[in-house]
Amino acid sequence: MRTYALSVTALALFACATQPDVEQGSAFQTDSSSPLAWAPAVEFGSTTYGTITTKQLDLWHIDLHAGDQLTIVKKVVAGDLAPELRLFGPKGTLHSTQYEVTEDSLSKSYDLTASGRHFIGVRAYHGKGTGDYALTVSCTGGPCGGDPITKPLLDPPVASACIKRARECAFDAMGTHEGTVDLTVAQQLFAGCLAQEKVDGMPCKQACEGELATRLCNGIVEMVPFYASQSQQCLQQLSGCLEACYEWDYVGIDGNGDGLYKGGEHMCLFDGMNGTCDAYARKHQHCGGPLLADSYEACVELCESSWGAWYDNLNGLCKADC
Repeated sequence: MRTYALSVTALALFACATQPDVEQGSAFQTDSSSPLAWAPAVEFGSTTYGTITTKQLDLWHIDLHAGDQLTIVKKVVAGDLAPELRLFGPKGTLHSTQYEVTEDSLSKSYDLTASGRHFIGVRAYHGKGTGDYALTVSCTGGPCGGDPITKPLLDPPVASACIKRARECAFDAMGTHEGTVDLTVAQQLFAGCLAQEKVDGMPCKQACEGELATRLCNGIVEMVPFYASQSQQCLQQLSGCLEACYEWDYVGIDGNGDGLYKGGEHMCLFDGMNGTCDAYARKHQHCGGPLLADSYEACVELCESSWGAWYDNLNGLCKADC
């Protein structure tokens, strides 16, 4: 059994929770350097087993959406362990909506109001007893049961960073297919990259949640087959534009709360105010388009698609610069 030490704040939270439904207000650390980041995962519908010794605290993580309804059951299967568990959210201990306790089991139900990574702390109640336990988490309603997601799991800047990394990863991987990439392969490459990436300790697999994020992810997938068949000179036009465009990236537009602020990936590839790097690259000579290399027209298009993507009124600045 793997045992994980809590951060000082989280440990204090749990130690002070002597009554099953006392709500605490302190937050705990969730960054990648915290021991919390290495807690193993527990999934809906599966049973996890562990052993509690004197003063031991086991920690497990689960990714939850706002609106999820769940029940956590800890059952003692050996020993004289007095069961206790806590669910920690991004702002501290969550208040259970219902609980039942017996000599060898504890059941707590929760209605989630925030999305993100949550942690289940398991220990002996008031340090009483030791033994083996079984931990089961069940979904009783909400997005985990198939209801629409009202709030994406990842914060918008994290989702945007995840999508950028997945796009770069998919573009690297498409080279191994020797130009024979269709939409199905492109989707597999992009999804595989999302599944393996993390930002700020959070897995990226949920980064495409929300209408705006979904449209961006689908747009990137549709780009992959085109660029998989292009030369390195064409890819260099795209990457050079993106590098220049990203220099102007900022957090300031919230995407109407739909899960993706209009950061670099969105503005530079999808919805630039005067152009996008994807459109610029496709028009370039090296990608089979009409824009000749080193021409005035290519210079203007690059300007409007890089830093010009962030401004609604250039007032002829790009034409003057070129």
